[in-house]
Amino acid sequence: MQGKLVVFDLDGTLIDTWERHLFAVRSVVRKYGLPPVDENTLRRTLGLGGSEFWERTVGDYRPEYARDIWVFYEEAPSELTTVYDGIPEALQSFVDAGARLTVASNRSTRVGRPEVTDCGLAPYFQRLFFVEDIPLPKPDPEALHHIMSVFDVASRDVLLVGDSEVDVICGRRAGVKVVAVTWGPLDQTRLMDAGPSFVCDSPPDLYRVCSEAFHIDSGR
Repeated sequence: MQGKLVVFDLDGTLIDTWERHLFAVRSVVRKYGLPPVDENTLRRTLGLGGSEFWERTVGDYRPEYARDIWVFYEEAPSELTTVYDGIPEALQSFVDAGARLTVASNRSTRVGRPEVTDCGLAPYFQRLFFVEDIPLPKPDPEALHHIMSVFDVASRDVLLVGDSEVDVICGRRAGVKVVAVTWGPLDQTRLMDAGPSFVCDSPPDLYRVCSEAFHIDSGR
C-alpha cells in the first residue's frame, strides 16, 4: 500500500449526514409549500445534482431551492452529522501501511471542511478537495485527473471509494478502479448498475478490500 493514493468521497462514505439532509430538504419543502418528500424518494434522488435532484424529488426546480437547502443544512443541529462506525480505524490502517489519503467531495469548502474537522477525520488526510478545488465536479473525470496530477500518481496506483453512482462513473471515466461502499443511505440498485470494480459492505472490511484491489492491479 506504500505510496498508493486512496480518494474518498465524504458524505455517505466517511460521515453519515442522512438526518441532516432530511432536515434541510424538508425545511425547503415547508418554506415553499412543495409536495412532501418521503425517505424512499430521497434515497433515490439525493446523489443527483442541481436541478435534476429537485425535479425528480418534488417535480419542480427553482434556484432558490438549491440555495436554501444549504442554508438549512448549515442550520441543522451538528449532532445530526456522525462518523460511520469503524471509519477512523480503517483510515488508520491505510495510514499505517503508507498509503496517501485524500477526500474528493462535490460539496463546498464552507460546508465540507468543518464536517471533516469536527468529526475528527482531518489528521488522516494529506489534502481535501471540495468543489472549488477541482476543475469540474464528479462525475466529470477531470475531478480525478486533477487530483492525480497534484499527487503525481498514475491511475493504476489510485482507488476511488464512494457510495454513489456519481463516484463510480467518475472513476471509470478517469480510468481508476472504484470501491463502492454500501453503508450509505442512497439507492443500492443505481450504485450497482453503475458497475463498480469492487464492493465493500462494512467499514472494518474497507482496508482489506482496497488492499485486494491494489494487489490485483499491481499483479503481485
